[in-house]
Amino acid sequence: MSDDQQPMADHKIDGDQFIIPLSPMIIGNQTPNNNMTFHSPDNTLLGTLDFNGSSLKFEGSAEDSAKVFIDWIAEVFSGRLAEERERCAKLCDDANKNTHHIYHLFISELAETMRRLK
Repeated sequence: MSDDQQPMADHKIDGDQFIIPLSPMIIGNQTPNNNMTFHSPDNTLLGTLDFNGSSLKFEGSAEDSAKVFIDWIAEVFSGRLAEERERCAKLCDDANKNTHHIYHLFISELAETMRRLK
């Protein structure tokens, strides 16, 4: 671990901020804005997760922000889950068709072999 990185155990709560030390990320002369903001349905700012600088900071209502984040993840995941179910159903259907086809080929070959042996 480099000198500018600190373990997660070094996190601290400073007033209404939760701070985790991070390594700064600089691209050229610019530092990207890595804030993640959480808003209520009426667009009220609930909280900001700030990845900028040398520390990860959160300001705002953690409980309300967490609910918005989990609801968003659940919505995204439900779409992904539906896609995975469709993909798996198609794979199973294809496997069934292939198995059925292979079974009939095997029976045909077996019948042909039995005829030859007579």
